[in-house]
Amino acid sequence: MKCIAAITLEHLMHGVDRKIKIGSWGACDFCRTEITLTFRVEARRYRGMILISYDQGNDLYNIHFPGQWSESATETPKIEKGIHCEALTDVIDALIEARPPKAIQEGN
Repeated sequence: MKCIAAITLEHLMHGVDRKIKIGSWGACDFCRTEITLTFRVEARRYRGMILISYDQGNDLYNIHFPGQWSESATETPKIEKGIHCEALTDVIDALIEARPPKAIQEGN
């Protein structure tokens, strides 16, 4: 039987779109224990480790951000709780790689 962290990694990496997102983060140094998955990222708004832990009681995941947020980051959570497995990649991507709205990019 697979450990929870191995299953978490499968959910995180399932599908081409998710693999592209994870690649854009510069994700590396994956490490897993029985119930946690950790890895390092060099993303647009966040640098450092990300730790994903499984909340067995609620059958959801918690994402921990102990690293360094950029000065441009408007949200700088230390933890995001209660994330469904299918949403892990999108939640992380929205926080660490979010692009400003198009109007801001164009200077309007």
